[in-house]
Amino acid sequence: MRLILLALCAGLCLTTHAQQSNFLLTGTMATAAGVQCGKLKNAYGIGTGLEIPIMKSNIKWTLGMGVYINGISNEPYEFYYQNNYTKTQINLTSYLFDVTSGFRYVFNEGKRVAPFVGVNGGIMKYYSEMVIEDPEDPDGCHALQTESMSSSVSYIARVESGVRITPNPSTCKSSLEIGLGYTRGTEAKYLKLTGDHYVPSEASGEDYMVQFQSANSEIHEHSVGKIFHTPTNQLSFHLAWVVPF
Repeated sequence: MRLILLALCAGLCLTTHAQQSNFLLTGTMATAAGVQCGKLKNAYGIGTGLEIPIMKSNIKWTLGMGVYINGISNEPYEFYYQNNYTKTQINLTSYLFDVTSGFRYVFNEGKRVAPFVGVNGGIMKYYSEMVIEDPEDPDGCHALQTESMSSSVSYIARVESGVRITPNPSTCKSSLEIGLGYTRGTEAKYLKLTGDHYVPSEASGEDYMVQFQSANSEIHEHSVGKIFHTPTNQLSFHLAWVVPF
């Protein structure tokens, strides 16, 4: 949070002589790396951003935000309790949200091909919603809480590089941007459904227990997924439409 406020203040103070600013509409795919491999699904989403030149230079102050879906799961489950089996479905939708601010340096700005490098920091929120459906057998055990959610926040830093392409700079100022990024952050908590199968990468997770009630009103618990506690570690690829204003 301090990093965002510092970058925001610096950007506002240094952009008093700015001549041209840019609006960015971005599509991003992020994939887990390092400790998050096998625990976090690929994320796909859209975002918006602003770029403001600092004192007529090629250095730009940036501000951006994005929302991504990183999993829509519908897993069949079979629970065993007191010699009875209960079959049901569990639905999980997971999201990522981020807000970042930082700086970029654009080489050859205004030319047909303009490479760039950048660094930014901010926050990333992990959010999941889970719905447990009614059992197929009316006499089977059913969840006492059919809907639940999980959320956490990770403070992140990101480095990026790429290229900005303007087909005809003399007649069209809009550009297409292609870029790669690497994100590291503090520890985050997130949920993943496991279904009825075992995956070695999920062994380190903490069982996510849900209370169920049997046909004879006995309360018991079943594990429906894994909660992971890992630092944020992701690679990303993005395409952006850059429009000056």
